[in-house]
Amino acid sequence: MSAIFLWEQTAADEQAGNRKDEPEPAWRRRAIAAALLVIALAGPYLPTTTRVLTVWIDDSPSAFTIENGNSRLATMLASLPAELRRSESPWTEIMLRSLTNPGRVKRYTDSGSIDVQDWQAGAKKTLDDLSMPVLTADSDHWLLTDGASLEVRTWAARASLSNIIQSGTITENSALTRLAVRRSTENAKTIDVLISVSNAGTETDVRQVSLYGGNDLLQTTRLSLPPGRTTHWQIDIAATDESLSASLSSSDSLVGDDELILLLTRFELLTTQIDPDCGPALRRALATHPSLAVGAATNEAALSVSCSRGNFSRVGRSAAHIRSLLDAAEAVSSPPVWLSHAGARDDLSLSADWISAAQWPQQESTDSRRVVLTTTAQALVVVHAAESGSSAIVDTVVDLGHPRFIEQAEYAAFIATLADLATGRTLLDEAIVVSRDARHSIVIPTSIDSSVGPSGAANQAMTKPLSTLFLIAALFVLLLDAALLLRARQGAKRV
Repeated sequence: MSAIFLWEQTAADEQAGNRKDEPEPAWRRRAIAAALLVIALAGPYLPTTTRVLTVWIDDSPSAFTIENGNSRLATMLASLPAELRRSESPWTEIMLRSLTNPGRVKRYTDSGSIDVQDWQAGAKKTLDDLSMPVLTADSDHWLLTDGASLEVRTWAARASLSNIIQSGTITENSALTRLAVRRSTENAKTIDVLISVSNAGTETDVRQVSLYGGNDLLQTTRLSLPPGRTTHWQIDIAATDESLSASLSSSDSLVGDDELILLLTRFELLTTQIDPDCGPALRRALATHPSLAVGAATNEAALSVSCSRGNFSRVGRSAAHIRSLLDAAEAVSSPPVWLSHAGARDDLSLSADWISAAQWPQQESTDSRRVVLTTTAQALVVVHAAESGSSAIVDTVVDLGHPRFIEQAEYAAFIATLADLATGRTLLDEAIVVSRDARHSIVIPTSIDSSVGPSGAANQAMTKPLSTLFLIAALFVLLLDAALLLRARQGAKRV
C-alpha cells in the first residue's frame, strides 16, 4: 500500500516539474523597471548630425548711424531672415553673435524665430575694445557689417566667411573726442578746459560746441572742422564742483558721439592734517597748495604730515603720509639728484648751497624703501609703499626749516613733490579726462574685399542622450506597479 502511495506522489511531482507556470505580473513589471534603470545608467545615446550657422553682427558704433529713419544695424538685422530663407542649407541651429562682444549669443532653430528688436535693444552703443574672434570649423559663418571699421575689414578679408551682408551710404560724421580739465596754474579760482572735436568724414563740417556746468550753459563756440582732422577749443572757466558736459549741435546721423560728460570729483581738495611740531614755512607751503585743504587733526585726513625729533613718528590711519625728521642738519656734500620714480620731479633742480640734511635714524629699515632723492653721500627722500592702493609713506631728512631753502621758489615745488609722492598723484598738474577713439566715429561704409564662398552648412557630429527617456519609462512602470498593488490590497480588504 505504501509502495502505491510513493509511486503516485512521484508521478505528481514529475507532472508539476513538467508544467510551465506563468510568472506573476508584478514580477514582470519590476523586472522591466530594473532593466530600464540599468540601460539608463549605461548612458545610451543616438548619434546625429547638426548644421550650425553663426551670424557675426558688427555692432560697433558706426552700426547705429541713422539712415532713412533706421539704424544700419536695424536695417541689416531686418534683412537677415529673408537672406536665411534664400539659403538652400537646412540650418539646424542659427547663432547670432556680437563681433564686439563675442560672449553675447542668441540661439534660434529657424529664421522665423529671430527677434530683431531684442538683439538691437541689447547692443552696446559704445566700444571699449574690439578683439577679432577666431572662427571654428564646426559652423558656417556669415557677417553683418557696414565695413566702416578697418579692424573688421581686415579680419573679414582673412576669415572664412560664407556670406557678407552690408549696409550704409552716409559718409559724414563729427564727434567730440576729448573733454579734459585741470586747475589753472595762474589763477586758483579758475580751471582750464580742453575740448577736442574730430571730423571723421570726407567734407568740411561746421558745428557748434556747447559747454555746460550741470544744467547751466557756460560757453559756446562755432568750429570749422576740416575732414580727417581734430580741432581743439581751449577755454578757462570759474572753478566749479558741478559736472561738466560738452555737446555738438546740430546733431548728425550718429548722435552717440556728440556728447561727453566729465565728473570733477578728483578736483575735491584733499583734507590735510599737519603735526604741530612742523615749522611755519612747511605749514605755509601746504596751506597755499591749491589741491590741499589744511584742517584740524582727524582720522579721515587724506594726507598726514608729521615732524619728529630724532625719530619718525608712527603712521596713523592715513596711508598718504609725509614724515620729516627734525634733527641736527649739515650741508650736503653734492647737489641732490632725483632718481626715476613715479611722482619724482626730475626737472626740479635743488642747489647744495641751500640744502642741509640730518642723519637717518638707526632703526630706519632699508628693506622696503625706495630712494627718490639722493646725494653721493646719503639718501634724502625715500618712499615706502603703503597698503592702500597708490598712496605711500614719504620720509625725508632734508631740513625743511633751512633759512636759505625756504626763501627759494623751489621750496614750494619740493613740498608739492612730497605730496605727489605720498598721494600717488600729480596734484598741481593733474588733469581729468574723458575721451573716445576718433576711429570709432568713422561711418564711411566700405565694401569688404573677401573671397566669400558658397554656404556649405558645416556638418557637426553630435550625440543625443537617451538616458532621460529610459528613466522616465522606468518611473512610469514603477508607478503603475505601485498603483496595481494598492488596488489589489484594497480589493482583498473588501473580500
